[in-house]
Amino acid sequence: MTRRRDLTPEDRAVWRRVARTVSPREGRKLPDPEPVSKSAGAPASKPKPQRPAAAPAPKAAPPRAPGPADVSGEKRVRRGRIEVEGRIDLHGLNQDQARADLLDFIVRARAQEKRTLLIITGKGKSGEGVIRRRFPDWLASPDFSAHVSGYAPAHVRHGGGGAFYLRLRRLK
Repeated sequence: MTRRRDLTPEDRAVWRRVARTVSPREGRKLPDPEPVSKSAGAPASKPKPQRPAAAPAPKAAPPRAPGPADVSGEKRVRRGRIEVEGRIDLHGLNQDQARADLLDFIVRARAQEKRTLLIITGKGKSGEGVIRRRFPDWLASPDFSAHVSGYAPAHVRHGGGGAFYLRLRRLK
C-alpha cells in the first residue's frame, strides 16, 4: 500500500485556482476551507508507531481450492498426449441442476480412477453464460475441492471458451 503524500504549497495554490472555477451542484454547499496552520514550514511531530497486537494462531487450513491446472498438463491434453477420460455436457441445464450433475459426475469419475475430464459449460447467449461464470466458484467450494486438483480452459477442438479441462485428485 502506498502512503499518501502531502500536497506542496504550489499544488495547493493550483488546486485553489481550479476550485474557484467550478460551482457546486444545486442543493449542495461548498466545504469549509482547510485551516492553515501557523507553522506551515515546520514538520508536525509524528506519533510513535504502535506495535500490532499479536495475531491469533492460524487455524487448520481447509482443503485448497483448485486453481488453474498446470500449463504443461493442459498442453499435454491439447496435444493428445493425455486422453480426456470423461466428458459431461451441461448445456440446457439450469444452474442448480448443472451443479448437482457435475458433482455427481466428478464423484463417479474419481471412483473409477479417472484423472482428466472435459466439462462443457457452453458460452451462453452473450459470451458469459451462467454455468460458465459459476464454474470456478463451484470448484472452490469444499464439496468440489476435495475431488478436483485443477482446471484450465479447453482447446478449440474440445469446445474452446465454452469448455474446461478438469484434473481430479488421486484416490488415497
